Amino acid sequence: MLKKIAVTGASGQLGQEFYNLQKQFPSFEFLFFNKSEVDISNLEDLRNLSEKVSPDYLVNCAAYTAVDKAETEHDICFEINTEACKNIALVFTGTKTKIVHFSTDYVYHTDSRFPLKEDDDKSPVSVYGKSKLQGENWLRNSGLPVLIIRSSWIYSPYGHNFLKTIIRLCQEKDNINVVGDQYGAPAYTEDIVFAVMEIIQNYTHNPDLLDTFNQTYNFAPEGIITWYDFACSINKIVHGKATIHKIPSKEYPTAASRPYWSVMSRKKIKKNINTDIPHWHASMVKCLNKLGYETS
Repeated sequence: MLKKIAVTGASGQLGQEFYNLQKQFPSFEFLFFNKSEVDISNLEDLRNLSEKVSPDYLVNCAAYTAVDKAETEHDICFEINTEACKNIALVFTGTKTKIVHFSTDYVYHTDSRFPLKEDDDKSPVSVYGKSKLQGENWLRNSGLPVLIIRSSWIYSPYGHNFLKTIIRLCQEKDNINVVGDQYGAPAYTEDIVFAVMEIIQNYTHNPDLLDTFNQTYNFAPEGIITWYDFACSINKIVHGKATIHKIPSKEYPTAASRPYWSVMSRKKIKKNINTDIPHWHASMVKCLNKLGYETS
């Protein structure tokens, strides 16, 4: 019998990536639910999902990700990113379901200049970062087997993200300004999905590996760049007409404070899963190819 994977937040970037890659994992049955079908902030919706589907894995791709709006939409941000995690813990404790949840570099928010390790101190300053950390804590303290993936600068061919915005701006504008003093690595959703599925498959085939599933992992591609570097690389491949200017963060004020340092250590996931992690540039090229941009 196929193991069931229920994916909530199916209309988001990660949810759509799971949907488009599901055929590459034929030993699993995927079931997808958008917010109108399963609202994770609604206990009754989650109970119905648990009772009717009884999934082996719940992959929670639902999240409030409007980082700046969260500063004024505090309640809805915490409802989706924190209270909903509490609901998941309440509903699925005592069932066979194991949880996969996605978090963010915003939980660290430090300027250490050393690669961020999973057990480093957490000091989120934005409403978004605080809501994601509290959601993590609810799940981790529930006693459920929970795989938490922290990633940064997520992009994909779907929805709204930095890569697609830069493509548009480079075709419409002669000059654009991009922040050049925030460091990290952009994570392609396809890479994230393959890493998660590798962990799920490893555990499914060998239940003795529960300890490697029930962990928090950083996932980011190899390399360290700034948003400015990323934008310039995109512009070059799409043959945009824009000249990109590097500016400091102070010249691009936002409602929510951004981490200056989002460089994540990949040692733990490499050690536990023995997986290859691609370089950010190779993944960017792959995504741009999917969007129809050829590279020589």
